Amino acid sequence: MAVLSTLLGLTADVLINGVAAHEYDDEDEINIQHDDAAVREYQAARTVSKYIKSVTGERFSLKFTVGPPLGHTGMVYTKLLFRIYIDGIFVWQTFCARPDFKKMTEWEDEIDGLKEGKGRGCTKKEFIFAAIETSSC
Repeated sequence: MAVLSTLLGLTADVLINGVAAHEYDDEDEINIQHDDAAVREYQAARTVSKYIKSVTGERFSLKFTVGPPLGHTGMVYTKLLFRIYIDGIFVWQTFCARPDFKKMTEWEDEIDGLKEGKGRGCTKKEFIFAAIETSSC
């Protein structure tokens, strides 16, 4: 699960067949693009980079959880918003609202596809790992 040491209680998992995928540390240096060095340093300190093994055609979902110490009944934030991008493309957003913590101590949401349309015409495109083509140059 991707975890920032500055945001304990917040997790994000990639699930394959309902099981959290094993994550590997990305050995590449985090490369933030910005003109201001202070901004680059700030963003790099708040970025987690991991990778997982994928199988072409396999379905997956994304699970987000918020719990203590970040989430609690005295939570000061009105909501925590998760904007989800896959391969740089926005696919969905979900949020954990403060009232949820008055009812429970942990919030979670699982996203398993891209919803298209509204109401009765709404359809869902499941998340599926695409083939990866590599070449050696």
